[in-house]
Amino acid sequence: MRLDAMACFTQDRLATLYSRDILQSGSEAPWAQQMGGRVFDHDFIIGGQDHRPLQNISFQSEQAFQTSWEVTVQFQSETCWGNQETTKVVFLVVQENGRPGIDDIFACHDGETDVLKVDLDQFLLQQQ
Repeated sequence: MRLDAMACFTQDRLATLYSRDILQSGSEAPWAQQMGGRVFDHDFIIGGQDHRPLQNISFQSEQAFQTSWEVTVQFQSETCWGNQETTKVVFLVVQENGRPGIDDIFACHDGETDVLKVDLDQFLLQQQ
């Protein structure tokens, strides 16, 4: 059975994964609609476009609060140019309308940390 990759990114499917705040920050903005619902032209979590399959994936989760918690994922990736890097990604998950949803993502690679909501806000300012 073949999984249709585009079906994974429908608005209904994304609404089961992300908080209302993230969806409103990105996919509903006018410029995102012009790009088919996409805000970025790269994979925010991996940090690029041209990576090979991820390796040595590990994750941990500790539910520290009643309505939110973090899930930390670490993996190694290799670019098409042969650069090997280890990436740590922290997903902030919130309980919303009786279901969990990703409310922010912190991607740490190459000594830098990208924050999804900050990047979305910066992109919005550039579009105005």
